[in-house]
Amino acid sequence: MMINALSIIMGILGTIALSETMSFEVEKTAYSNSMNAFLFLLLTIITLRYVYTHICLKDKRGLVCAGMYSVGLSFALVAGKQLHTVENFAVGNILLWIQILILAAFFIGPVLFLFQWIAKKAEEREVQGNNIDEQREKKFSWKSFLLTWIVIFVCWLPVFLAFYPGAFVYDAQDEYVQVATRTFTTHHPLAHVLLLGGSVCFGNKFLGSYNAGIALYTIFQMVLLSAVFAYTVMWIRNYCSQKICTWIVLFYGLFPIFPMYAVCSAKDTIFNGAFLLMLVQMVKVLEGIVGKNRTGIPFVDKVLFVFASIVMMLFRNNGKMAYLALLGGIVVYTIIKWKKEQRFIQLVIMMLLSVVLYAGMDKTLAYATHAEAGGKQEMLTVPIQQLARTYKYSPEVFSEEEKELLFAYIPEDILGIYDADLSDLVKVHFNNDKFADNPAEFLGLWIQTFVKKPVTYLNAWFMTSYGYWYPDTIINVYGGQEKFTFQYKESSYFGFETELPGVRDSKFPWLEEQYRKMSLEIYQQNVPGISMLFSPGFLFWIFLGCAFISIYRKQYLWVLPLTSIFLLWGTVILGPTFLVRYVLILWFALPVILLAVYGDKDESECETE
Repeated sequence: MMINALSIIMGILGTIALSETMSFEVEKTAYSNSMNAFLFLLLTIITLRYVYTHICLKDKRGLVCAGMYSVGLSFALVAGKQLHTVENFAVGNILLWIQILILAAFFIGPVLFLFQWIAKKAEEREVQGNNIDEQREKKFSWKSFLLTWIVIFVCWLPVFLAFYPGAFVYDAQDEYVQVATRTFTTHHPLAHVLLLGGSVCFGNKFLGSYNAGIALYTIFQMVLLSAVFAYTVMWIRNYCSQKICTWIVLFYGLFPIFPMYAVCSAKDTIFNGAFLLMLVQMVKVLEGIVGKNRTGIPFVDKVLFVFASIVMMLFRNNGKMAYLALLGGIVVYTIIKWKKEQRFIQLVIMMLLSVVLYAGMDKTLAYATHAEAGGKQEMLTVPIQQLARTYKYSPEVFSEEEKELLFAYIPEDILGIYDADLSDLVKVHFNNDKFADNPAEFLGLWIQTFVKKPVTYLNAWFMTSYGYWYPDTIINVYGGQEKFTFQYKESSYFGFETELPGVRDSKFPWLEEQYRKMSLEIYQQNVPGISMLFSPGFLFWIFLGCAFISIYRKQYLWVLPLTSIFLLWGTVILGPTFLVRYVLILWFALPVILLAVYGDKDESECETE
């Protein structure tokens, strides 16, 4: 009787609270005063009754993990809806916090049930002998690797031809111009500038057209990325059945995100490919250090780990910051746990070697190209946006002296074009020279203003980052902006076009049109369920769920790989806006991280306490 009553009460409260997180383009009663809402409520009550009957409330570890996850997800849904609709989360609104608590109570039962169910299934696999040790007997097969590589590459070919010579977007034109004019800066990673710009110039000079150069780069990138995915699948098959691996190959080959960015010139594609390879090698290295059967780390795995780490850092500065943060954490942990954790020294040495080699290569490229140092606005994008928002909505908090100082860094007319979810319009006009002369002056102004308007600062940061943690986000940060061949209107999910000096010459116009709709219209978002697979916010909660399940099941082998991804995610939420390209790793590494849920429990060798 108690379970029935609790199921009904939580079903009603949860359904009401959940409906408040929905963004309606029409009357709100389109859902609440609808047969659909009643059917959802009925299904919810039936589900909750089943869940409450089968969960173990004595599982304190599970309750803590499920509780933390539920509170976080509830906050994301409530705060995200407010930011998405009114560009502000009212921290002082008690009703919003009550809604968060109700949703957390609503979610915790199903989440705990899911955690316990996954743990039970994993234990059943161990009993049946379908564990890592037996699976790991499979040897690397070059034949299977090449076949997988070819299949993924061939799956992408129609998209390449539809985009021919490729999607030349996202700073590509600027990078090409640097090579063409031999005028370099460190604003964009020089490794990518030289690779992309060099390919375009080579195509124009030796192959007779810019399109040929862009196509050359695109094919090279497709070959490289498909090889990384094929290698990843070959490693995954040590853990999973052939059937599951086949589905992963189809996922990499056919899900639109992968070919979309395989043919895109943005540095993010190679960066995330290298990051994925680094993650795979990290797990292989950790298996040799802390696994059940420690057999040492093969030399080739050490080389691949260092190589992937260097490429990853060379192609994005935030990759370097995430890597250094991870290295610092491992070093501190190893020092604190010196007597128990000397085994991590090998990993620390490889990571230090990677950093040293990266620094040497990066400095060499800068010296060889005589590159000028880039500005600091990328690093200061959040403080710049916070000051701009405060001036727009509360200019009275600035004294005359503070206004004069603010205008010296950001012109007054520029502050007037503040865009809540995109800092580019303001930050590009930031006075880097003045900041370089006296950084403390700017930081002092920033801190003084924060004391006056902390909630405004919080919302300024939320507005440029909520798309990374709010599942229902419609990514349209460039809405209204004109490009070479189109204007962003409904969505800016993907850049889509081929900018000059390239010219789009699609061989499959129908397929190109489908990708245009996915990029610039509300298209895949109209498909319930499937739309979430395109959402970076939704995938973030999948990854965080995998992290909590790993902690719950004491699978400490996955702590560092998951931490690496969350550190990278942490750098992008401090960035200028939210775009898919900045978090491609959430799609690239999804099959890998799901192994944290699928794999067997390893308490004996990986316990960290």
